[in-house]
Amino acid sequence: KQLYFGTSRGEVYALNKQSGQQVWKQQLSSEILSQPVSHSDRIIIRTVDGRIHALAADTGAKLWSHDRSIPTLTLRGTSKPVISRGIVISGADNGKLTALALNNGNVLWETTIAVPRGRNEIERLIDIDAEPVVKDDVVYTIAYQGRLAAVRLDSGRIMWVRDVSS
Repeated sequence: KQLYFGTSRGEVYALNKQSGQQVWKQQLSSEILSQPVSHSDRIIIRTVDGRIHALAADTGAKLWSHDRSIPTLTLRGTSKPVISRGIVISGADNGKLTALALNNGNVLWETTIAVPRGRNEIERLIDIDAEPVVKDDVVYTIAYQGRLAAVRLDSGRIMWVRDVSS
């Protein structure tokens, strides 16, 4: 029914798929590099400043926002959030994987996938910029210069990890 996209100026647009007419526009906190995710009556967007926003699909009204701190130096990129079983899963530039309730943005769990190591900021980059994959209630994610991990969707408990860099 609608097409959603974000801009480098932090704007989110909803367009009618048939006519291309703008349905709504919403200004968010910063640049949007990853694709907005549409689920039911909500649009979930991750912005470069580390925030995750939920908008009403029909009006673009802001429903909730989750803020998290990001390191001084990060890779240029953000992973698209994934939604499974009413849970928004998103990787962060600080090497953490976060699960939020789709309906209200409450944090359900947060798990550290990678820990920064090294002598300088470049060696300490651990961004999770790859899109998490959910299969059979397990979230698979990978961090730059970090680890590949399998995490339980319901609890955030790490099932296994491998030292692999994305």
